[in-house]
Amino acid sequence: MLKNSMDYFKYTLWPSIKVRLTYWWWVIKYRGKKNIPREVFFGALTKSVSQMQENMMQALRAIPPNLEEDEKKQFLEAIYNVHELKDEISDLK
Repeated sequence: MLKNSMDYFKYTLWPSIKVRLTYWWWVIKYRGKKNIPREVFFGALTKSVSQMQENMMQALRAIPPNLEEDEKKQFLEAIYNVHELKDEISDLK
């Protein structure tokens, strides 16, 4: 029971709490939300997308051999979409 509640907190609640805390930390640090430098925002976004891409590549290496072709195709499309997102973020910088 405790394990399930800790997993719920870790994977469901904590990410949104962490994002909000980081945002408000930036607001306080830079004295207003309009003063947050774009480099800080896009740097954090780039880091997050890079970590997601790395995690997806690790998951790709661990795909079981008995996975259906449709599921493999969906996963590869997701990896491609993450790569495109990373490229678009780089272009926005």
